[in-house]
Amino acid sequence: MKWFDFKNFNVTSYELNSQKGFGDFNEIIPGFIAFSSPLAQRPAGTFGKVYTPQDYLPIFHKLGVKLIVRLNPPSYDEKIFQ
Repeated sequence: MKWFDFKNFNVTSYELNSQKGFGDFNEIIPGFIAFSSPLAQRPAGTFGKVYTPQDYLPIFHKLGVKLIVRLNPPSYDEKIFQ
């Protein structure tokens, strides 16, 4: 398995997903995602979309993510990803 394949790399998708409101994540290698910590719920009056763990579940499933390592203070119930 290659970590990166220029022929199949989708620049448009990568740039879109890295924006707030479209996931705020980057696929570093297949199945390895760096992402902004989701919040347990969307704060009232927020500008753009704030992702919750439930928003990330279908994205992670589609990309084959099997493990999540939190490197920042807790802001959501980790059991959602189990």
